[in-house]
Amino acid sequence: VRWAGASIVFQGAMHSLNAVHRVGDQIAEPILLHRRTTAAAARKRTGELLEHVGLPASRMTAYPHELSGGQRQRVMIAMALACDPRLIIADEPTTALDVMIQAQILRLIEQLVTEQDLGLVMISHDLSVLADTCDRLAVMYAGRVVEEGPARDVHEDARHPYGKALSAAFPRIGDPASRFAPRGLPGDPPDPSALPSGCAFHPRCPVALETCATQDQALRDAGQGRRTACVHAGATAVGPATTAEDTRSGT
Repeated sequence: VRWAGASIVFQGAMHSLNAVHRVGDQIAEPILLHRRTTAAAARKRTGELLEHVGLPASRMTAYPHELSGGQRQRVMIAMALACDPRLIIADEPTTALDVMIQAQILRLIEQLVTEQDLGLVMISHDLSVLADTCDRLAVMYAGRVVEEGPARDVHEDARHPYGKALSAAFPRIGDPASRFAPRGLPGDPPDPSALPSGCAFHPRCPVALETCATQDQALRDAGQGRRTACVHAGATAVGPATTAEDTRSGT
């Protein structure tokens, strides 16, 4: 999706790029569509975009299969920037990339967001990536936000049991237990079409109360700019539980 005001960087660039078209043509497409410019001007802008994301302009003649995974992801970012959007949504932008390339792509995104004063919504299952890249973090379970607040605080000191489980699932240097016996959650995520009564997380929650099985939990003020949809956090509900459809702010 390449709107003029908002763009998406999809995960898996190899599957998002058209395999039978040169990458330059794919970057130029939204420019021609939204800017009503000439082919020559679009080609010039394409070369500038490629150089801006760290690729030589000559790569515009390449096909996706001729590029490495990191280069393809840079092409996806160039496509997202084609029409100077105010908002970029990055859906797992480092999927299937090795650690070194992941770091390069994340640094590039941070640099572009800062230089161009862009809004960024990043979607990821890796809390450490979000904590290093984003200002605020929202944790979702079964289609709704269960915790949100400053990214680093949510990552290092989650208040919701699901947020705690996510953070604990990642190995930590110097902690052999997390490396060789990472903690998990019992059971499986619920069927979105048949969610449990009350709090959707209660069947898997290690600290669930009886009321959790019958009463849905609204996001509550958890202090320090944080909100948590858990009976154990705070006492003042600040509104109805937020659903995926209600969520329009960054993670």
